[in-house]
Amino acid sequence: MPSKSALNVIDFSTLLEDQEHGNATFVEREILPRRWRYSEQLENIEIESWSYLTADGSTVPLVAVDASSSIVGMRNEQPIEAVRAAIVIKLPGENPRIIRLGPYLRSYSSINDGMAALETLAKKLALNQISGGIVLLDGLMLSEEYHMSQSACARSYNDNTIISIVKRFVSTKVLPRTIDRNKPIIAKLKDSDLYLLKLGREPIVLKSEIYPSMEIEDVTRIVNTLLKSDSIYMAYPNSLRLSHIYSKILFTESIALRKLAMCESGIVLHPVINDRKIILGPMWS
Repeated sequence: MPSKSALNVIDFSTLLEDQEHGNATFVEREILPRRWRYSEQLENIEIESWSYLTADGSTVPLVAVDASSSIVGMRNEQPIEAVRAAIVIKLPGENPRIIRLGPYLRSYSSINDGMAALETLAKKLALNQISGGIVLLDGLMLSEEYHMSQSACARSYNDNTIISIVKRFVSTKVLPRTIDRNKPIIAKLKDSDLYLLKLGREPIVLKSEIYPSMEIEDVTRIVNTLLKSDSIYMAYPNSLRLSHIYSKILFTESIALRKLAMCESGIVLHPVINDRKIILGPMWS
């Protein structure tokens, strides 16, 4: 069971106040509506150009970021959220190094606010861990409002390329029929800054954003470097997979955090009323 000193109940509202005007800014992701927005967009996907991928070039440093949350209680109709973020750093020729932030407890007006704030902090930390490498992020988190020139992005992103990937499958039917589906592929979507990535032989296609903005030839070179620098598991970068694994809040941790929230916040545990069982009796399930 984690100790109170290791949990550090903190206020995330002060973490983002040091944003400087004009610098690249990450937008807190919208958790629930995106599922439906993606399904609507997939109906109108058109590919502008595409290319096969190969693990070419030299290896570069990688850093991957992900975060998770768990609701441990409610206070004054506001959720008490446990949040944790993980940063995976992979330098050429070395084993991955893991940095974990949290778990922390915080009460917010809506679910996932705490995770978004901690994840934003983890991204800012990740950008300073390496230079001239690739930063891997989970989900489409960069706003078009902050598109910048190549030189400005190089200064703001510490000369790193940012690749954000969504863990939602895109049907392989959107790929041109002439494509060899057994090979890794990158495709640029028409009238969009989004890409489709197929990083392995598996029939798994994922949506991605890549910053700074560049020509498809340069994007292909960067993704080839990613394939050279990281192992790929089920068409997904292993470093990003590890960041998700190490950010998870385990069931036993949730129990300990719930107990801590009850002690510190005076929360009382109430049994859940099973309305179906009351109405339907022994046939409720």
